[in-house]
Amino acid sequence: MKRIKRHSWTVTFISKGGIHQFVIKNIYVYVISALTFIVFIGSLSFAFRENKKHSMYMKLKFQQNLRRNYLKTLDELNRELKTLKAKINLAASYDDRLRYVVDVEPLNRELRIKGIGGPSSIDTFRDKLSKPSLAVVGDLLNESAYTENLLNLEKSSYEDIYKRLTATIDLKKHTPSIWPTQGYISSRFGWRIHPIRRTPEFHKGLDIANLPGTPIYATADGVVDYAGRMGGYGRYVSIDHGYGFKTKYGHLRGILVKVGQKVKRGDLIATMGRSGLATGPHLHYEVRVLNKPVNPLGYIIKDTLTY
Repeated sequence: MKRIKRHSWTVTFISKGGIHQFVIKNIYVYVISALTFIVFIGSLSFAFRENKKHSMYMKLKFQQNLRRNYLKTLDELNRELKTLKAKINLAASYDDRLRYVVDVEPLNRELRIKGIGGPSSIDTFRDKLSKPSLAVVGDLLNESAYTENLLNLEKSSYEDIYKRLTATIDLKKHTPSIWPTQGYISSRFGWRIHPIRRTPEFHKGLDIANLPGTPIYATADGVVDYAGRMGGYGRYVSIDHGYGFKTKYGHLRGILVKVGQKVKRGDLIATMGRSGLATGPHLHYEVRVLNKPVNPLGYIIKDTLTY
């Protein structure tokens, strides 16, 4: 049986006003269906684009917030570094004063720091950061490198000062600087008439008179390099203090140290007597610098004869 092909559709509406019929041809159905499909596809495409734009917007917002926080953190670090640098510069001013006190030439910090080279850390960020971010990071890295160099410089400087102070303290310990005994000065350093020979002679030391047995002390740290009899000195002790200093003690009654013995300033080394070429009990005290006799009064800090 042959099927009849439908070319139109009749739509009937029944209402209070009566019966209404509409005839819809197939071509209209096809057009409406196509339009509906197009609108549906367009709506989907629009929704997809809007969703993608929203997603990109949220991502951009997140990156902007992250960048702001990042730059804020870098800026805070930069300020902290500058504060630290200011404190280091203050310490450097004290460093200069210390160097002056211990007679060390002051540092030219700018020249020393500029002389420190090497590859820049900013090069590793050039392809990863925007220009504003790169500028901030560059400032931070420069401040960081400068501060690190300052710290290293101050460390080196304080090590120099410590070495100089240590050497100065050691020098002071080994420099004759106290009275070797109690008593009064019976003969000074310089030209005089020898009390026994009665001839003009240069007196190479200082004579300090007192009762026999008066204690005699080392006037600086050193090592005993002679202890025994020595011609006109009689019983005699010589101490090598290093740094070119030597002290000599003559006309002793008793010797209480031996050759090679280390002594400290103030150690008891002998007692006063009149051995050798002497008219009475006294100590003949000499100070020599590079084996040249010098006035012992120039190497006595204390202002009394009492030890």
